[in-house]
Amino acid sequence: MKGFLNNLSLNHKVFPLLFFIFGIWFYCFRILGLGFEFIPGDLGDARFINFLLEHGHQWMHGNTEGFWDANFMYPFQNTIAISDNMLGTMPIYSLFRSLGFSVETSYQLWWVGIYALNYWIAYFVTKKWFNRIDIAIIVAWIFAFTIFNIGQISYLQMSIRFMVPVAFYAATKMIETKQIKYFIIYIFSIVIQFYSVIYTGFFLLYFSAFYIFIYAVIKKDYLFFTFLFSKKIY
Repeated sequence: MKGFLNNLSLNHKVFPLLFFIFGIWFYCFRILGLGFEFIPGDLGDARFINFLLEHGHQWMHGNTEGFWDANFMYPFQNTIAISDNMLGTMPIYSLFRSLGFSVETSYQLWWVGIYALNYWIAYFVTKKWFNRIDIAIIVAWIFAFTIFNIGQISYLQMSIRFMVPVAFYAATKMIETKQIKYFIIYIFSIVIQFYSVIYTGFFLLYFSAFYIFIYAVIKKDYLFFTFLFSKKIY
């Protein structure tokens, strides 16, 4: 009996990893090719995102001046300030560049890393939310690797959404527990999503605010936010 329980516990640790490996092969490597022959995305957004990531990497290493004044659309100033800046995920790309990978390969590995974050953060958040490994695996796999992701393949920045589960979980717990830590996590997730990709940041802000309103109505806890003004939290 003890051996069976040990095996069951081991399977609970192995299954999420197995589904993750299968998802990376099923989705990412069928697009990239097993030899990294292909670049995901179209000829427009893919090149633009790769430029932003490389520009940020060079700026972080002191090889270019003025992060916000990228050298496209010259002499227009603050070009990055009016569009995506990729700051939220730039360290992933910069890590691969620092390890000696080329611009293109680092971009491909960055893209795989984004889907890894989508899967694992969705998995851990869902597992904590429902305390069910099977539900967590299903939700994470759907969130990261299913067919609706193909619809955004030409706009790769839209695949950066690993803070979405965190925001909705924190919003739910904020209403249920009225603890300041969940409010901080909620705001933090919104900010990170904005710095990762501005479009999804706006979508997350709007939809999570609507979700908070609806959930508060369902819970009949219309004044839940008053805990933010309590002296006990400071």
